[in-house]
Amino acid sequence: MTDDFFHMPIINRGKSIWPEQFPEEVIQRLRLKVGEFAFMSQMMLEFYDTNSTVFKEEQIVHYDDDIIVHHHNNEILYLLNEEKLHRGGCFWDPSLGKSNSDASVVAFVFVNDETQHYFVHEMFYLDFSSFYSQEDFRNQIRTVILKIKQLKLNHIFVEVNGIGALIPTLMKQVAKDMKFKLYIEPYFSKTSKVMRIFETLEPLITSKSILFHSRVLRTPFIQEFVDFSLAKKDQKDDGLDALTMALKHSLRVLPRFEGRVLFSN
Repeated sequence: MTDDFFHMPIINRGKSIWPEQFPEEVIQRLRLKVGEFAFMSQMMLEFYDTNSTVFKEEQIVHYDDDIIVHHHNNEILYLLNEEKLHRGGCFWDPSLGKSNSDASVVAFVFVNDETQHYFVHEMFYLDFSSFYSQEDFRNQIRTVILKIKQLKLNHIFVEVNGIGALIPTLMKQVAKDMKFKLYIEPYFSKTSKVMRIFETLEPLITSKSILFHSRVLRTPFIQEFVDFSLAKKDQKDDGLDALTMALKHSLRVLPRFEGRVLFSN
């Protein structure tokens, strides 16, 4: 076998050039796993213009249902879009919102481990730019905690780069005042934001494994989604990043029995 063989697209005229190693079903699974862009560049050897946008609005799969929680014989069952939910979580990417590119966003995500469907159920865009007092800040935190309670969660991951370092302590105080046991996990981001967004979301979007509640599509998230590029500087992508971090770090097993905690430090 010559080296030239490895410099050929894996598919030629609709057929695998190496069917013994890469039959069509294996190629399809690989395509869904790595995402369309990685597949086309690495397996089909096609050039990708990094200045172009990555996602298209028509790729989005949406739903309208809300979570239904069933209680029976001390057992809890979570249903969404006619699917069982096994894990859930939320991630807060804070910002003062003072620059054109910054937003403070909380993403809430749930997953069915059997179907590998990820549900983006809520995206909160919080405005901190007009705060006049710490009480205004606390009110915003109360809003986030109320949503956590409503969605039957009791934990949140908070990015503590910059302004985020102030949130865990204040959030613990607010949760205590609300008599709600909230587990707050600080997270310090070290990786490239653009690449972690791309590498996390692109395979899920390509495979249609990620679904968005219709209310999420009425937030600034949708514009971030269609404008996202690997090369654009100072782009608005904080919602995309909050979602990425929620998917990568915040998902925890939902309680199946009454009285069992969801998450503990």
